[in-house]
Amino acid sequence: MAEESVSPSSSSVAMTEDEKQLAKLGYKQELSRSWSGFSNFAISFSIISILAGCFTTFGQGWNGGGPAATALPALRGAGLLPPAGRLPPEHQAQAPTL
Repeated sequence: MAEESVSPSSSSVAMTEDEKQLAKLGYKQELSRSWSGFSNFAISFSIISILAGCFTTFGQGWNGGGPAATALPALRGAGLLPPAGRLPPEHQAQAPTL
């Protein structure tokens, strides 16, 4: 793979210290704020999938246990979030994910 070097003198505009440091490392400072079509689809699909699961299984919980079966697990999960957020990053990285 060919590496493209960026020299600090390649631009006619004065460079900041950060841009000079990045240029020394061979990078150009740039910020892209656009989503590709795939990224947009992936995020939309994830949200729709989660909502579809919530809406389709809500009736089962409501009929099987009533309000307690739907509210208590949500409250239990909400109660566990603050302690998990206070963990050091080393321990958070080892926590299991869904």
